Formats: sequence, structure tokens, C-alpha cells
Amino acid sequence: MVQCLHQQHIPVSIISVTRQRSDGEIIPDSVEHSKDNPLDPDLSPDRAVDLDLETWSSTEENDNADGSEICNEYTLTVSTEGASGSLSTSSECKIGDTVMLERKDGGSFTIKEIAVIAREETCESGSYRSANTCEKCTGNTISSSGASSCTPCGAGEEANTAKTVCEPCAAGSYMPNDGTSCEICTGNTISLSGASSCTPCGAGEEANTDKTECKPCAAGSYMPNDGTSCELCTGNTISSSGASSCTPCGAGEEANTAKTVCEAETCAAGSYMPTDGTSCELCTGNTISSSGASSCTPCGAGEEANTAKTVCEQCAAGSYMPNDGTSCELCTENTISSSGASSCTPCGAGEEANTAKTVCEPCAAGSYMPNDGTSCELCTGNTISSSGASSCTPCGAGEEANTAKTVCEAETCAAGSYMPTDGTSCELCTGNTISSSGASSCTPCGAGEEANTDKTVCEPCAAGSYMPNDGTSCELCTGNTISSSGASSCTPCGAGEEANTAKTVCEPCAAGSYMPTDGTSCELCTGNTISSSGASSCTPCGAGEEANTAKTRLK
Repeated sequence: MVQCLHQQHIPVSIISVTRQRSDGEIIPDSVEHSKDNPLDPDLSPDRAVDLDLETWSSTEENDNADGSEICNEYTLTVSTEGASGSLSTSSECKIGDTVMLERKDGGSFTIKEIAVIAREETCESGSYRSANTCEKCTGNTISSSGASSCTPCGAGEEANTAKTVCEPCAAGSYMPNDGTSCEICTGNTISLSGASSCTPCGAGEEANTDKTECKPCAAGSYMPNDGTSCELCTGNTISSSGASSCTPCGAGEEANTAKTVCEAETCAAGSYMPTDGTSCELCTGNTISSSGASSCTPCGAGEEANTAKTVCEQCAAGSYMPNDGTSCELCTENTISSSGASSCTPCGAGEEANTAKTVCEPCAAGSYMPNDGTSCELCTGNTISSSGASSCTPCGAGEEANTAKTVCEAETCAAGSYMPTDGTSCELCTGNTISSSGASSCTPCGAGEEANTDKTVCEPCAAGSYMPNDGTSCELCTGNTISSSGASSCTPCGAGEEANTAKTVCEPCAAGSYMPTDGTSCELCTGNTISSSGASSCTPCGAGEEANTAKTRLK
């Protein structure tokens, strides 16, 4: 018996082998290896001899250890390549398995044999024999068990998934020439079971969703040439069931909503039946009609057709109907209208149309209506107006218009302003001048003085500032100068002095610094020089002397 190195097994017995002795002599062996003559699994591998590559086959029927019939279809090949180890005396093998045999012959030598089991299989249904292997059928072909080729399915048939049975294509599908699977009918075609092509539906017919039956188009629809689905009749046309086209209704007839019947027509109010017309037409523009009309009637002056075109209604106040107009238009600019107007009326001088354009109202006092104006405008400058004015009136000399521009008042100018000769209104004081109430002119401030913001009081310039000649405001002292309150100029500091930051006091330069001629701030002594407080220059140290770091004394 043999040992298989594989997971799935077929029973097999070895019938005969070719052996080679250690002295090189080839000895035929026809001893049957069976349950009565097993191979010895206990021989030592170091006594093994190499076997030449040999092939043998069995055509006899033999029994394995459990008595089943085996081996008559197998070809076994012996090879020494990769042989190793010992195997048991019984096992199960599969086609293509590699096995190793080992036995002792008369105690004089050991044979190690490796066998590969092979046989020509019987291919299962849905496959066929190609060389030494089974191949699956492909495309639209099938096979039965043991086939050497696959058979194409007939017209209108499709191979099942297992490639074992040809089944007719379902109704609504077909098998095209050289096709591999059934295809659904498309367009306006159908098929029965087992069809090799799809059949077009007849005139006025439509294929159902399953593509299995042609049904007539419903009344009110039709099937156009080369169409794929029924289409609804349009316009003033109808159709009966199964139509291939729609039929126009006659003169004075109108297709019903379903497009199945032509009905004698009575046009509704707001529409009419034109001469030789085939359907009612809606009134357009500024026209109306009553039921059964053969034409539409224009609305009168100042009237507008309602949306349904059944009644003429007067234009509302504030609007009008222009000649050849189709709808009422709003009055524009400074015009008004009453109900039913065919035009708008301009407002008179000094009048303004209200927002609704229905009434002309006088301009309010303090405003006026200019020529060709569209709305009242406020009086400006030193002018006033009364209600309904078309212009504004200037105030007289010494008079000033009040804020509302309705009254000219005798004017007393407030402090900080004045009434110039021949003036019409008070004017504010400017520059460095002031005034008291009722002044006719403004007074300049004195030297070192500045007018306050209200131009009512002259105030002395603050210390550290001054009022220059013809100045309009106090200016800060600059450089190395100072001033006291009310100054008209700034005073330079003396030699060795420096103005403080506020420019109000001159302070002596600190020891170790000096004020140079025309300087603006104290400068530190440099080199080998020193200074005392308030110096205008630094003094060099004598021979053999050195200024300290602060430049204030000798070391």
C-alpha cells in the first residue's frame, strides 16, 4: 500500500514496479502489494538504493486493504527525487498526489519509491476534457458529464449558470445572434418566451412595461411613426383608442380636456370665437367680452379691463388711462386725477400733489413751489414765505429770518457775533476778536491775549506761550525761551541756563554740563573737561589731572 502527502484521497494499490539492486541489476517485480503482502514500514532508510526514473501502469482490477476496487485507471510514475522518511502500509490518495513506498526484498536490499498518481478524469456536467484537465464551458454553451466539448444553445435559448441546461429566454427578452445572454427588448417591441428577436408593435400600439404584450394607445393619445411610447394629443385635436395620429376638430369645435371628443363651443366671457376660428381665444389689451362673443369690445376713456377681461372698471383716483393704453397708469410729478380720468391735471402755482396724486395742497409756510417743480422746496438764506407761495421773500436790512423761514425778525446779534453795515444777518466774529451782545463790529484782543472759543472774552496766554503780532491764537515758546502769563513774546534764558519743559522757568545747567552759545538745551562736557552748575562752557583739566566720570571735578 502507499502513503499520500495530500488532504483529499482516493484508494490505490501498487501492482508492479521496476527495481534496481545495489549491484546494478534490474529485477522485474510483479508481487502484488495488498493487505496480504504489505510494504514493510520499519526498514532503515540508510539501506536504501537509488531507483532509476521508471513508469508503469496497471490495467488489472485489484483490491486495497478494505476490499474496494481501484487502480485500473491510474498511471504511476516512480522517482527518487526528494524521497525521505517511512510511510504506513495503508492510506488514501488523490489524482496528482505524491507518495513514497518502502519495502525489503528478501532482506538483501531496500527499495524507496516515490510515486505520482494520475488518471484521466471524467469531467462533470458544465465542463469538458481539454488535454489532461477539465475546462468550464463558456459563453452560451453547455455540456453533460464526460463531454469532450461544449454544445451551443439553440436560437432563443440561454445556458444556465452551471452551463448544464439550455433554458428559453423569458418573454420580453431575446437571444441575439452570437449572444451569450438574453437581452431585454427595447423601444416599442415585444417577445414571447424563447424568442431570438423582438417584434415591433403595430400602428397605434404600445409595448407594455414587461415588453410581453402590445396594447392600443388610449383615446386622446397616439403612437407616432418610429415612436417608443404613446403621446398625448395637443392643440385642438382628438383621437380614439389605438390611433396612430390625432384628428383636428372642425370650425367652431373645440377638443375637450381629455382630447377624445370635439364639442360645439360657446366661448366663455373674456374670450371670443374669431371668424373661421377653431378654438376660443382670450381677449387681449384693454378689451372685454360677454359669453358667446365673436369679438372683444374696447373699454372707454378712463376705463381698464379687469383681469378676467369681463368688465371695464374706472381708473382709480391718482391714475389715468392713456390713449391706446392697456392698463391704468399712475399720475407722475406734480399732477393729480379723479376716478375715471383719461389724463392727469397739473397743480397750480404754490401747490404740491399729495402722495396719492389725488389732491393739490398748498406749500407750507417757509417753503415754495418753483417753476416746473415737482415738490415744495424749503426757503434758504435770509428769506421767508407764507403758505402757498411760489417763491421766497428776502428779509430787510437789520432783519433776520427765523429758523422756520416764516417771519423776518428785528435782530440783536448775540455776543461773539455782529451785524455788519447793510448786513441781512448776524455774522460770527473771526480771528482774535470778540464782541458783546448787539455789537455792530468785533474788537481785537490786546497784546498777550487770545479770544475764547465763543469769541466773547479775551483771555491772557498761559505761561510758556505768547500771542505774536497779528496772531489769532497763543503759540508755545520754542528753543531756549520762556514766558509768563499774558506775554506777547518769549524771553531767552541767560548764559548757562536751560528752559524747563513747560517753557515757564530758566534753570541752571547741572554740574558736568553747559549751555553753548545759541544752544537750546544743556550739553554734557566731553573729553577731559569739567563744569560747575550754571556753566556756559566746560573747563579743561590741568596737566596731570583727569576729569571724573560725572565731569564735575578732578579725580
